[in-house]
Amino acid sequence: MDQQAVTDALSGAIIEVAQREFDRLSEGLSSHQIADHISKALEELGKLSSGKGIPDYDDPWVALFYITWYQPRQINVVYSMIKSYLSLNTENNNRKLFIIDFGCGALAMHYGVALAFADIAQHGNPTPEIRIISIDSSEYMTRIGRDLWEAFENFVQSYDELNYLYEISGSIRFITIQISDKQTSNEARERLERFSNRNDLSGYKCWLSAIHTVYEESLSDTKDWLRFLANTFNPDSGFITSFSGNLGLAYDMSPFRYERTYTQLNVNIRLVFEGGLDEILDWRYNVSRTLRLQGVRSAIISNFLRSEVLWDYHRVNFMLHAKINEADYLPR
Repeated sequence: MDQQAVTDALSGAIIEVAQREFDRLSEGLSSHQIADHISKALEELGKLSSGKGIPDYDDPWVALFYITWYQPRQINVVYSMIKSYLSLNTENNNRKLFIIDFGCGALAMHYGVALAFADIAQHGNPTPEIRIISIDSSEYMTRIGRDLWEAFENFVQSYDELNYLYEISGSIRFITIQISDKQTSNEARERLERFSNRNDLSGYKCWLSAIHTVYEESLSDTKDWLRFLANTFNPDSGFITSFSGNLGLAYDMSPFRYERTYTQLNVNIRLVFEGGLDEILDWRYNVSRTLRLQGVRSAIISNFLRSEVLWDYHRVNFMLHAKINEADYLPR
C-alpha cells in the first residue's frame, strides 16, 4: 500500500471533518470558553497515555481531538494485525467476512480491513464481501467516525494509486449500535440476537474484535459483552489488543482464552506504517495559534496541539485466537 497516498487521503479527511466539527462546537463561544473545552478534552485523552481511567467519550470535544491524534495509530494497529493474520490465512481470503467490532470508537476497524484487503486485491487475489457490526457506548465517537469514513472514501477516490482501496472501502456494509446505558445495552443484545437468528451466516467467516477496549473500570461489563457476542455469533477468529500495562486485563476479558475449541496464535506483528502526519499537526498548530491564549493553561494546550501526529504506536499487545480447525495451518 502506498503509505504517502494513504497519509494524504487520511490527513485530508481528518482535517475536513475536524474543522467542520470545531466550527460547530465553537459557535457562540469565546476563545477562553473554547480553551476550557479543549483543555478538558486533552486531559481526558491523556488517560490513554497514562492508562489511568476511561476518557470521557461522551464529550464531543474528546471525539474531535481523538481523531486528530489517536485515530491514525488505531488504524495502523488494526491494519498491521489483519495484514499479518491474512498473510498466514490465505486459504480463506475469498470467503464472505462478517466482523463484530466491540468498542469500535471512530471505526478504525473499517480502515484496517479495507487497507489489508486492498493489499490482497492489488496482487490479483480475490477479496470477500465484508459486513461489519460496530458497537460502542459513545454516540459522539461513532458519529464522528461515520463522518470521517465518508470523507476518507471521498479523498481516496482522487488517488489513482488507491484504486483498490477505494473499491474495497466502498463495498463494506456496516451498521453502528450504541450501548450507552442498561436500556440501550439490553435493546442492543435483543437486536443482535434477532440479527443472528434471521441471517444465514453459514457462508461467512466471522471475526470478533476488541481493539484497545481494556479498562479496569469497565472490565466486568466488557468481559460479559464479549462472552455474549462469542456465544451469539460463534466467531472463527478473535482479535484483542491492549497497551502493555493492560495485558493481564486483556487476558482476563478474553472469551477465547479457556475455550478448548480455540487456540492462541503465535504471530509476530510489526506495524506497517511509520512516521508522522504533518498536515494534521499543522491544523492543530493553527487551532492553538487562533486561540491567542496566555499563561500556564495556554502553554499546556499549545504543547499538546503542537506535538507530533504519528502512525507509530508503542507498547501494543496483540492477542489473536482461532478455532482449532481454522488454526491447523497457522503457527501456535
